[in-house]
Amino acid sequence: MARSLTERLRALHASVGGVDAHAETKSTVETTAEFALHAATMKPPLVEAAVLQTTEAAQEATQESAAQVAAEEAAQGAAQAEVVKAQACEDELKSEGFSQIAPGVWERSIRYDVLMRHGELRFADLMDADLTRLQKLLKVPSAESIKPSDIRFYDTETTGLGTGAGTFPFLHAVGRFEEDEFVVHQYFLADYSGESNLLSTLLEQHFGDGTSVVSFNGKSFDWPLLSARLTLYRMRAPLVHHLDLLYPSRRLWKKTMPRVSLGTVESTLLGLERTDDLPGKEAPMRYFEYVDKGGLKRLVPVFEHNAADVCSLVTLAIRLAEVLTGHREVVAASEWSALGRIYDEWNESDVAAHCFHESVIRPDASWREHWLHSLHCKRQGRLDTAMESWHLMVEKYPWSVPPCVELAKAYEHRLIDLARALAWAREAKLRTVRNLRGSGPGQATGDQLVRALNHRLARIERKLSATVVQDGAHECEATRTSQAQS
Repeated sequence: MARSLTERLRALHASVGGVDAHAETKSTVETTAEFALHAATMKPPLVEAAVLQTTEAAQEATQESAAQVAAEEAAQGAAQAEVVKAQACEDELKSEGFSQIAPGVWERSIRYDVLMRHGELRFADLMDADLTRLQKLLKVPSAESIKPSDIRFYDTETTGLGTGAGTFPFLHAVGRFEEDEFVVHQYFLADYSGESNLLSTLLEQHFGDGTSVVSFNGKSFDWPLLSARLTLYRMRAPLVHHLDLLYPSRRLWKKTMPRVSLGTVESTLLGLERTDDLPGKEAPMRYFEYVDKGGLKRLVPVFEHNAADVCSLVTLAIRLAEVLTGHREVVAASEWSALGRIYDEWNESDVAAHCFHESVIRPDASWREHWLHSLHCKRQGRLDTAMESWHLMVEKYPWSVPPCVELAKAYEHRLIDLARALAWAREAKLRTVRNLRGSGPGQATGDQLVRALNHRLARIERKLSATVVQDGAHECEATRTSQAQS
């Protein structure tokens, strides 16, 4: 580290026979004066060297002092610029309707009249809808009657599209019904240091234990991310009833939509086409630009996109409730089949049977719809209907093996017609071997199926042999009895 002028003069003084270099510290002026008096007793060459070193030391000290002043001025300028930047950001946030609720945390409420339309539907339609089916999807106990005001519609915008440690939500939105309005509360994290305050606000005002939460892809992304942030700050994640609309949407419409995204659902089912909407994947980049350069202008579309997402959660929940309660009829066979599976899981067998039947009579019914219908009939003990489906599938899909196997099972175990059971088991093996010719990755699975069919064939043949022997014995016994009577 560079020595001060005083230290250099003292060291020089000591080197030419003056006082000790480690003597008590004095000011530069005093040391210089003492050195001047002492220099009078020195020899001329030593005096010239001492004066030269003293001059150089003074010049270096002056330069150091100037550099220090310049650095201080630069730091003050940077600090001033940061203050100006922060003030400008605050002014911009206020102009967008935000107010600061904690250091680094800003909140705004966007209010929509419940009679306002979002696409084809109004927010008020949720108040008029039958929510019993949504309640089952939410897994809320049937003894508790759920109301629209009990539901929290939740969405976030984050610093990344993954769920790693470096990803955190910078914008939380919670939509809820408040009297005659649907209100979207947006919480913006302007400074990372305020995240704990933001999370505390979410828990206190929106997410208590037992809350019903509705999201889109929230179970896999938004909610786990929120829970991770709460854990990071030693806060307990609430126990909520969570309905992720992505999963029932996929079950119902994955065959009729190119991609089950919120945007596709909006345009296909909700009658909503967004114009000039920001793609959600651009949100992280825009947030980092805001943190780096300031200026809220590039984040405004993110706020708007986020609010629109929350509004679409409401209308999608309405549409789903209409479909599940039968107030909106579906058209495609895949939709009827998906409804049948949902009702079957709820043990509403009669409604499920109706849905599966509707699926197979549609012109677009595929192998899957016929197969699911047949399995439901089998579980319900309607063997005749199930066998009709299997016979139809055998004729309609000559490559299909499962209906042949099911017919072999039915004739062997239920109808006790071993000859037909043997015929259908052989047909199943024949189709399996035919399908395996030239097959690639599924070869091992096909070989396993062939072994299983060989085992089935061997068992049926043993039963047939035993039956033949038994029938022969019965005939001999009957012959002896007849002869004895005669």
